[in-house]
Amino acid sequence: MSLDPTSSATGTFAPAQWIGRDGMPVTCEEKISLLNDNLAEIHELCQQAFEEAMQMGCSEEFLRIVLQNMVGSLKRAGKRPFSC
Repeated sequence: MSLDPTSSATGTFAPAQWIGRDGMPVTCEEKISLLNDNLAEIHELCQQAFEEAMQMGCSEEFLRIVLQNMVGSLKRAGKRPFSC
């Protein structure tokens, strides 16, 4: 089982498998669909921000660092688990 989050048979950024906190693959189709949809929305928004930053003359390398720092700063909210 690969933990490479960019590996996908579909060519998108969705992983071939989502891995749960227990290390096992997520199997609920509703969860997988929501995770993939969220990832596609995040990618689209980041792509738009990236293109606009390039049009405004920002450094590509700097913007990548900013986006990586943003992802690295994410924190888990104390919400209840999503169930199928």
